[in-house]
Amino acid sequence: MKNEDELQNRIVSGAQASNADESAYELVFKVLATPPKSSLPEGFADRVTLMATSRKPGLLKSENFWLISGVSLFLLTGLIVVVVSGFKPSFGVLRFLQHNTGLFLFAGALILSGLFAERKLLRSTHPTV
Repeated sequence: MKNEDELQNRIVSGAQASNADESAYELVFKVLATPPKSSLPEGFADRVTLMATSRKPGLLKSENFWLISGVSLFLLTGLIVVVVSGFKPSFGVLRFLQHNTGLFLFAGALILSGLFAERKLLRSTHPTV
C-alpha cells in the first residue's frame, strides 16, 4: 500500500512515468481529472422525484390482473383434480393426532420458544425490530 501511495504522489507531482505501472496510474489519474462529457437534461432530478412520488402505493392494474388470474387458475385446477380423482374428505388425520398429542405439544413448544428467542436476539442486536 505504501508503494502505491508513493507512486500516486510522484505522478500527481508531475514526475514522468518510467514503467508500465506508473504509466497506468498516470492514465487513470488523467482520466479521473477530466470532467464527464455527458450531462443530464435540465430538471431530470425533478422529473424523477415527481414520478416516484406520484405513483400511489399498491398493485398496478397488470399486476392485479396476473394475481387474480393465477389464483383463479390455481383454484380451478384444484377443483378439477378433486372432481376427476374422486377425492372424499375424511377425518383420518384426527386419529393420528389423537395418538401423538405429546409430539404435537412438544413441536408447538419448540416453535414458540424458537420464536421467543429470535425476538429477544433481534431486539438486542437491532432495536428497531
